[in-house]
Amino acid sequence: MEGNRNVVFDMVKGVGILLVIIGHLSHGYGIAPFIYVFHMPLFFMVSGYFYRSKKPLVLLKRDIRLLLLPYGIVFFLTLAYGVVMALMRQDIDKFTYWWTENPGTRLPEAASGPLWFLLAMFWCRMFYNLLSVYVIKDMSKRKNMLSGGVMVFLVFIVTTKLIPHDYNFACILAGLSAMLFYMIGHVAKLCGLHVPGIVSVLFVALGFFFLYLSADEVGMEGMKYNHMLINVFAAVSVTYFVYLVCARFKETKVGEGLAWLGRYSIVAFCVHTLMYRIVPWEKALRLFLPSGEDLIVHGGVTLLHIAISIAFCMLVERTKVLRVVFSIK
Repeated sequence: MEGNRNVVFDMVKGVGILLVIIGHLSHGYGIAPFIYVFHMPLFFMVSGYFYRSKKPLVLLKRDIRLLLLPYGIVFFLTLAYGVVMALMRQDIDKFTYWWTENPGTRLPEAASGPLWFLLAMFWCRMFYNLLSVYVIKDMSKRKNMLSGGVMVFLVFIVTTKLIPHDYNFACILAGLSAMLFYMIGHVAKLCGLHVPGIVSVLFVALGFFFLYLSADEVGMEGMKYNHMLINVFAAVSVTYFVYLVCARFKETKVGEGLAWLGRYSIVAFCVHTLMYRIVPWEKALRLFLPSGEDLIVHGGVTLLHIAISIAFCMLVERTKVLRVVFSIK
């Protein structure tokens, strides 16, 4: 453990980033609809758990470096790829496609591609901090916690059900709706995370039943929650289950590996996103396995994404400049 760092939450993020990769590459096998219910809410809840109120300008400077800089790097590289493809094929549409497919450039439509997460997290943290500093103020008081919860839940309803998603400029609406999960994480820290005994078992069991009911009903990037109470309960409960499992295995080698990956989750996310968007691994593998079954090829692509993401995280760990770029301490 590094200082007072909570290894279990690092492990949870490690599990989360693996689920991001698997979810993006497992379409057609019935896994993704279940993963999508909780894998992105998981990151917002973990981030909210460690929330501390800050001066808005201080948080703005920090999150520009922590979230918008990685977003800008992947944006630039995908755009550069589009320029190269346009020049090679003498087709301006190749450039236009990569420009419009980046969140924040295609307006007023919602974001497409995994990059929506970095923008949504940025807005979520900005707005929640403003709410905490200027409106709720002291969340440790039960009265303020209740009033803050009502406000955040109303924002969730308005952004997911009432405002047309065509107005999701630069993922602002996605960030506002994500504040519900962020606040759940914050409240979990303030109230104590542990759920005792049989209540914990029932909470998790009901959560997995709701997870089954929520498949194909949740798309956080598009603010899709067909049955919001069931969907939110499932996301919270399964995330709590992941936390419990990680806590049990934190002293093992697997736990150490997951915690390490969790500390570099943004790095892994950026590398995976870049590969997911521009590297045709499936076509490359089919050159070597022309008669290979889809399951084998797609499984190979998934393992390549995981392996290369981990390899780049190791490179960042050993490279001072890259550690600065990705704000790794």
